[in-house]
Amino acid sequence: MTDKKQLFPIKTNTACAWKWGYSSVYFSSGTTSSCTYAKKLKIPENNFSSFHNLPEKMDDRQQMLKGLWPKNNSCNYCKRIEDVGGFSERMSQLTRQNDMNVISPELFVDASAVEVTPTFLEVYFSNTCNMSCVYCGPHYSSKWEEELKLYGPMERFEKIDDQYGTQRSHENKFYDHQKEQFWKYLEENNRFKILRWFSLAGGEPLVIPELEECLDFWDDHPNENLTFQMNTNLKANDYRFDKFLCRIEKLTKQKKIYQFKVIGSLDGIGPQQEYARYGLDIKQWIRNFEKLLKTQNISVGINSAISALTLHEFPFLLEKIIEWNKDRRIIDRIVHSFSPDTSLTPVYIFNADVFKDTIDRCKKLFIVKNRADDSSKKRWEGFALSVNNSTNDIKKINELKKYLSELDKRRNTDWKKTFPWLVNL
Repeated sequence: MTDKKQLFPIKTNTACAWKWGYSSVYFSSGTTSSCTYAKKLKIPENNFSSFHNLPEKMDDRQQMLKGLWPKNNSCNYCKRIEDVGGFSERMSQLTRQNDMNVISPELFVDASAVEVTPTFLEVYFSNTCNMSCVYCGPHYSSKWEEELKLYGPMERFEKIDDQYGTQRSHENKFYDHQKEQFWKYLEENNRFKILRWFSLAGGEPLVIPELEECLDFWDDHPNENLTFQMNTNLKANDYRFDKFLCRIEKLTKQKKIYQFKVIGSLDGIGPQQEYARYGLDIKQWIRNFEKLLKTQNISVGINSAISALTLHEFPFLLEKIIEWNKDRRIIDRIVHSFSPDTSLTPVYIFNADVFKDTIDRCKKLFIVKNRADDSSKKRWEGFALSVNNSTNDIKKINELKKYLSELDKRRNTDWKKTFPWLVNL
């Protein structure tokens, strides 16, 4: 079903605004995708500027123009939710668009255009990171890489087709060249002025050297319509974090950008969360997040990985968000987004009754005060429907237990004590 009020000009039942306007660029591997859940595609070494209009991406758009789901299964996550009557990420993006400027300009000339200019860019530079989360790996975390070098390889990371594999963590020998081409791409034809959303991911943005490079670029190339977003684990001491806050306050006050948005990554509150996000100091995270809440000209959000390991602590985070939002204006409410883990700790490998009470409890904790709240609640309800009939996948559960046991030997942790519900499954 399409919404007659939607601004996105393509009205078919599979049309996705992300497929046209959004691209992620992963410099460590020289790859790109136009959706968080889609397969990563290799960027041609001699034609970086084609990253948003690779043949596979344009074919996906062609399929959607016909009202079909893409052939390469890149949209299975949303399709699975919509097939059971749920509200998917695709649908959420369409309903939340409230600005014509976020639509690729080519679509105003030809609503069937498949070669377009992105308005949303998400960039992953080096894998430098100060944490080693259970559902991550060396491709996105140098801490993971250090651990594997110290203790030896793990079976999970040695699969050739594993996107987190050790052998892929530094495979892009054109890293510096492609990074240079990226900035040139934005300068050419003033594409940086077309951009409405620039999202910096990791590694960990607070520790990668490219953070200053990004801030300098937008300082030198003002775009008063741009939202600069940064996803961070908020693991930083007071000096580093306060210095960062001063820099981004200056950018917004001088109107070099429209707004700065900081998204803190957290899935729950409790010992299971600290096990899963290894290296997390929850007190430090809360202290830094509350500094953000008090800083002017900054939009604040939280992104959660919905993982079987931390889902039971997810309600505690939702309750904390309700507390933080209590005295905030409706337009300043914390935006809470989430992405289900689909690697080694997905909820759907367990019987539905394992998490039913927790999922039902969470439904009551999504408080709706604005459009973003409404979208988050609908997406949660869609997620709940998608796992409503799941059954134990014994093979994958045993693989998870084996993986956690190997981690315990390296980290001096104890998954059986931390996740007692998992022991007898």
